Amino acid sequence: MKMVGYLSLGYPTLERSLEMADVYIEGGCNAVEISIPSPNPCYEKETIKTWMQEAYAAEADYEVYFNAIEGIKKRHPDREVYTMVYQEVFDMVTPQRYADFCVQAGVDCVISANLTKESIDALDEKAVSRCSFGSFILDPKRLNNCLKPGGLIYMQTKPFPGQTALPGYETLGDVIQYMHDLGITRPIYCGGGIQSPADVKGVKEAGADGFFVGTAMISLAKDLDKLRREIYEYKAAAAD
Repeated sequence: MKMVGYLSLGYPTLERSLEMADVYIEGGCNAVEISIPSPNPCYEKETIKTWMQEAYAAEADYEVYFNAIEGIKKRHPDREVYTMVYQEVFDMVTPQRYADFCVQAGVDCVISANLTKESIDALDEKAVSRCSFGSFILDPKRLNNCLKPGGLIYMQTKPFPGQTALPGYETLGDVIQYMHDLGITRPIYCGGGIQSPADVKGVKEAGADGFFVGTAMISLAKDLDKLRREIYEYKAAAAD
């Protein structure tokens, strides 16, 4: 099972976030998910939202971020790089520029929950892979998107607040099996709610192809040695 380390680019500083990217990959992460700073990351929980906004306040030139991501990919060409981005970034740089950046930098997948048709078309025109989102409550629209060609599927590990799992599909394993039975063949990566190696074991047992680790890693930005040890423990939990 693959491990994806989440990186809030520019937090706590651009330099430290780039160091963390190298630590992630050298520690064994198969991929890095890099969030592009923006002034209003509306769907994020408060912690990540604050990180992204602080990074944007410190540096609002997106070419700086694009160059940084390209540098990560050049240093680690055998690892995948995903960008997590909001539509407002596309609005500021234009969809065409973002698509060109993805091609130039070798971005493997774009993760976004609010892109417009124009932005989606710009990425598709350049054959840039896009993520789809799974649904713990088996939302038909989301499942239909997952059946289409594309990149990885970002799957929640449990129902969102206010959601109720369907009878017979109360566990993550039930949901993933249903998705496979439906004919979904794209890789399913689980994110959200993974705070310890024990959580990784549960995701693995559920049949996921990979997992994201976010705030649990960023919180160790000031202690890279501890971050390295933590990555090792997560990787050990995911080992086949």
